Amino acid sequence: MHISQNLLYYRKIYQLSLRELASKIDVDFMTIYNIETSKTSEQKITIDTISKLASFFQVTIDDFIYKDLSQFENVALGDKERKSYE
Repeated sequence: MHISQNLLYYRKIYQLSLRELASKIDVDFMTIYNIETSKTSEQKITIDTISKLASFFQVTIDDFIYKDLSQFENVALGDKERKSYE
């Protein structure tokens, strides 16, 4: 699974701090921190949190979990150009 990698990758592309992202998707800062730093086992991340992250970054839940999205640069760049996250 690639949840931690994808979270870090997209957060950097969107130029968001951990706190900013947590606030935007209404999730506790420590939840985002623990996911990104792999302090929380990926099997213990709730589907609600994964759904919020995938929705925010405009990728499918399956892609967010199972694909290394940093390998597909165009996926993230198109989303960033839309700037719908502001």
